[in-house]
Amino acid sequence: MVKKTKVQSSKRFLLPRAKCNQVQRLRDGFREIFPEGTWFSIQVNLELNGWTPSQIKIIQDLLRNGWSLN
Repeated sequence: MVKKTKVQSSKRFLLPRAKCNQVQRLRDGFREIFPEGTWFSIQVNLELNGWTPSQIKIIQDLLRNGWSLN
């Protein structure tokens, strides 16, 4: 009978925990879709029009709560 040994998987290609969280946050940002478009496109338009980061954060919170940009 052949004896099976446990093979430990290499962690060589795993991202560090902090980077995993950053990647997840980026993915979540791209997944946010509102009637006006994706959050990424809305954010870029606001930045191009001179909105400050704090104002952009407020807009994002309002959109998440169901408000419209109209």
